[in-house]
Amino acid sequence: RGATWVKNRLELLLKRYPKDLVTTYWLGVTHWEYLKNKNAAKKLFAKILKTKNKVKTLPRWLMPWTHLRMGNILWSEGKEREACKQMKRAMLYKEDGSGFFQWAKQNYNLLKKQRKEKVTG
Repeated sequence: RGATWVKNRLELLLKRYPKDLVTTYWLGVTHWEYLKNKNAAKKLFAKILKTKNKVKTLPRWLMPWTHLRMGNILWSEGKEREACKQMKRAMLYKEDGSGFFQWAKQNYNLLKKQRKEKVTG
């Protein structure tokens, strides 16, 4: 059915359950990965990061993956320093088997190398 169909269904869920951060996350992923709407994705991921300390029952994977997604958006905007911070924040979480830690470490190392090359290049 496609990404637009998924987006519409997730938006309906968020209207009914506006505090559902898992739905917010997947809507952000849909915007970023499939609809190429960076601004909408960034806004949704920022909402999750802003509320993390106020919600006690988040799935363990949600925050590290949100930091990774936000880091990738910032990286795509050329904001390497901010992207590195997001990757480092993701790596503060204990690995849960979802693969976020390895992805964060790999991206962090790539970002550091890219920033170093800009300075010395």
